[in-house]
Amino acid sequence: MTQLLIKEEVHKWQQEGAHIVYWHHVIRDGYKAGNLKSAMSCSYVKDYEFVAIFDTDFQPTLDFLKRPVRHFKDNEDVGLVRARWSFVNKDENLLTRLQNINLAFHFEVKQQVNGVFTNFFGFNGIAGVWRDKALEDYGWWLERTTVEEMDTSFSVHLQEWKFIFLNDIV
Repeated sequence: MTQLLIKEEVHKWQQEGAHIVYWHHVIRDGYKAGNLKSAMSCSYVKDYEFVAIFDTDFQPTLDFLKRPVRHFKDNEDVGLVRARWSFVNKDENLLTRLQNINLAFHFEVKQQVNGVFTNFFGFNGIAGVWRDKALEDYGWWLERTTVEEMDTSFSVHLQEWKFIFLNDIV
């Protein structure tokens, strides 16, 4: 049922002129890293310089892509632009309020400070735009760990790619 709904939505946007493709990875090898790696091997990916990665429950604003992509212009050494996000249900109950406090600390202290100095900060799979070349230099997504986003971001940063953190909530 979910696949059918997604196919219908993709078809609707294609009719509106959007360059959008429905792609379903049937082979489950490598879990999330395997899916990301497989997606990056699609022929149409070679036409693009950047790749945006979201978790399935992420709800970006309509102008999301405009904000991070502008930070790549004239900055050939930037490999990742990461945006801040928040939980949709952050005020629903005590647990979600506490999770939001933890997330706010993560963004306000760890990622923002490191982003100001273009130091390393981890990418955990949400609200990030990667320069395709930075991922390609590393070898895309490796399946050797269950925290592939952190592994990839750490390894890409060691290759002297810079990361930028956007503190505005998307």
